Amino acid sequence: HTYTKLNSCPVLPPHFPLSPWKGERDRVRGKLGFTLVELLVVLVILAALSGLATVSFIQSFQSRSLDHFLKELTFYLRYVQSEAIEEGAIHKLVSDEERGTLLDFVQDASDGGFKPVKHVLAKSFQKRKKFLIRLKEGKEIYFLPDGVMSRNELRVFEGGEELAAV
Repeated sequence: HTYTKLNSCPVLPPHFPLSPWKGERDRVRGKLGFTLVELLVVLVILAALSGLATVSFIQSFQSRSLDHFLKELTFYLRYVQSEAIEEGAIHKLVSDEERGTLLDFVQDASDGGFKPVKHVLAKSFQKRKKFLIRLKEGKEIYFLPDGVMSRNELRVFEGGEELAAV
């Protein structure tokens, strides 16, 4: 390349690169960085990905919540059955259709009537939770002292939709 000296300062032709590194010339002109459109595209992609991740997380959490409730319900049924055997008395679970809860009663040996059971597990299913419980047939399940229980099916609902049966 040829150049001429003016006041001891070289004058370079316009096509002559300032630096061997690409981008150095753009930095001098102020063109290094991202455009607003590029930044908006990246933000839209990140928002879409985070939305998908949130939906996936919520579905996973709801699934675990239902599984946990079904395990608690199964445990409670086994507990009532073991109480009937241990006490030698008939227990019955009654479905409160309006509230979607279960009420536990034990047969009184003196008069043959049923009295409400007062223990922590019974109280937990007497409170309305996220899920509603209804019986398929009738309104009661009986647990006899010999370990036998009457046949029925507990159905679990959420928002009017049946989710599971025990």
